[in-house]
Amino acid sequence: MIDVAFGEGPGWKLLCSFNESTLPDGVIADARATHQYLVDGEMSQANSAYEPGAPGWLGRDDPLTAPPASTQQVDFGPRSLGDVRSAVEDHALAVGLSAARTADFVLAMNELVGNSVRYGGGGGELRLWREGDSVVGEVSDKGTMTDPLAGRRRPTPDQDGGRGLWIANQVCDLLEIRSEPGATVVRCHVAP
Repeated sequence: MIDVAFGEGPGWKLLCSFNESTLPDGVIADARATHQYLVDGEMSQANSAYEPGAPGWLGRDDPLTAPPASTQQVDFGPRSLGDVRSAVEDHALAVGLSAARTADFVLAMNELVGNSVRYGGGGGELRLWREGDSVVGEVSDKGTMTDPLAGRRRPTPDQDGGRGLWIANQVCDLLEIRSEPGATVVRCHVAP
């Protein structure tokens, strides 16, 4: 995303915010593929895993890992948003998230589900599960995303819409997106 947002500007350095000790190996591999250089201490070197043009904003064309068998699934539409929020809150508290992180998770999932209703065909599927100490929520619908910076630009006060993904990005530890024509999946990870 940095390459897309600042690719035409002057060179500069940025410390990557991905934490290798807490994120799945596949996420780290995707992140490495989008970093042209790596710094170890004071040494900067070319990254042999770098893939110019890798679509890091949607993951590398690799599918997301399959949810576990214990996944809770909820179909939703415009009239079931309250039930969805209740299911998300109940799940987060049951797996041990604090009240504050549960509120973050409910907010993020509410925004993602709302986006599906508004932009993704009027409804979709919500999946909830535990992954280590984290809680994971996944929303899938029939919409299509084409903007590589969707959810990354701060919304302006006067714009109509465009806040859901941005809000989810602010409160989630990791937001993974996969989109192709007629099918989008957004996965949110929240740690305690």
